[in-house]
Amino acid sequence: MKRLTINLMIITALCCSAKAEVLPDYETFLQKVASQNTAYLAEKYAIDIALAGEQAARVFRDPELSFSYGNNQDWNLQMGQTFDVGLTYTIPLGGERAANIGAAKAEVEVTRAAVADYLRNLRQQAAEMYAMAWLAIQSEQVYHTTYLIMSEIARGDSLRLAVGDTDKATAMQSQVEANLCFHQWQNALVEKQNALADLSLISGETLTGIADSILPIVPLPTASLEELQQRALANRADLIRALAEKTLTQQQLRVIKAGQHLELTLEAGYTHAMRVRNEEAPAPPFDGFSVGFSIPLKFSSANKGPVQQAKAQIKQAEMNVQALQQQILTEVQQTYYAYAAKSRLMTTFTRTLEDAAQVLHQRTQGYHKGDTSLLELIAARTAYNELYQTYLTDVADAFIAQATLATAIGE
Repeated sequence: MKRLTINLMIITALCCSAKAEVLPDYETFLQKVASQNTAYLAEKYAIDIALAGEQAARVFRDPELSFSYGNNQDWNLQMGQTFDVGLTYTIPLGGERAANIGAAKAEVEVTRAAVADYLRNLRQQAAEMYAMAWLAIQSEQVYHTTYLIMSEIARGDSLRLAVGDTDKATAMQSQVEANLCFHQWQNALVEKQNALADLSLISGETLTGIADSILPIVPLPTASLEELQQRALANRADLIRALAEKTLTQQQLRVIKAGQHLELTLEAGYTHAMRVRNEEAPAPPFDGFSVGFSIPLKFSSANKGPVQQAKAQIKQAEMNVQALQQQILTEVQQTYYAYAAKSRLMTTFTRTLEDAAQVLHQRTQGYHKGDTSLLELIAARTAYNELYQTYLTDVADAFIAQATLATAIGE
């Protein structure tokens, strides 16, 4: 982008009076956002949670150990005591563990994509805040310089009034205008402080300014609109998430079907019976062993509701993917043309702003020589400030449009 140089002090005074701000450039700022934003750092823990869920899904079922003690009224009838120990282990026959692992893996991919999409949107928000902070800083400099200029003019008119070179109304008018400029400067200063506070919040670091005096705006990508759309379909984290959610619904169907298969439960037991000393029915001690298995009769599997529900969720996920793909293509197209329009508007405004700066310079010189009235000077200053604010806003809008296009592409 062609850099616009404005001679403000009027033009020189604007540049010279601006106090240098200390803040990282835009790329460094984005790095700070990605590494220090507390909300994003908290969001990233969702990946660890999902990975822990995958690890939990890999665990095999535990065997079950049972123990029982029996007393056949041995304290008075002397019918003996028994001790029983049993071990059971259930084996799913429908691939339930593999299905659960597959679903957990899909959940991890969904979470990774969700976190990536969170960062994509966070970078867009950060770009907008950066542009607004830059705009607030530039605006504060404009209003501060204008106040300094009008204060100097007001002091000069006061001295001229004392020696009879101007009338009282002109001196009062210049002082009123200086007071108005001071009020505008203070309002701009508050907006600047608020914008920097927002910038500090999203970056996780107290910031006092912006290193970029000119926002880093690059020309439109050389790639065609169709190429950008295809890149978006390959890169967009929200589309990757939608595809992962489709896979997750398919894995959840596997889990449901696996749960409807039979389970084989193996059983082994040991029994120790102590001696029976009852005179009528004496019995020696003995040890007994048993093995067996059980299979539940899952008549509930005849209910197709859970399967039909899962299949409907798969179809819904497929439609969500198609809808998002269409949305992405539209977003890229809209942001591409918006960025092109903002860039043209910004560059075509340069000549008008330079003309307004020249008029303001001439009016200022003419006022000092007595060839220009105060009202003419005020009108020229007001026109220039409005044009310059419009230009600054156009630059910020172009920068945001550039970031929005990058967000739409997923880069």
